[in-house]
Amino acid sequence: MLKLVHPPQRMILTGSRYFGTFQQNSDWDFFTADTKTIRTWLDSRGFKLLPDNPYRDKVTIAVYRHFEPQVDIQIVSSVSRKLKAQESLFPILSRERFTKGTARSLWDLALS
Repeated sequence: MLKLVHPPQRMILTGSRYFGTFQQNSDWDFFTADTKTIRTWLDSRGFKLLPDNPYRDKVTIAVYRHFEPQVDIQIVSSVSRKLKAQESLFPILSRERFTKGTARSLWDLALS
């Protein structure tokens, strides 16, 4: 069982669970600042650094994944920028499910 108790720094919920559009089997997504401490903490809990960043936005610089259950931790260059974009997108993305391509375009716009 994965336990994300007492991380060394703030991790912010994002993705479908934040926006309230999740399904029963949806993964969990969080973002946090890039520090050596958080990377070491994630490694020690069985997270793996993905070789390719599936998010491809302007602030996500790396993604660590735990596979069972699936939890993605986005390592970001600016927590405040990502949080501001997420809050601005909430009224849109919380109303309905969008395709990943449309959601990615909205994120790109919010982060520009």
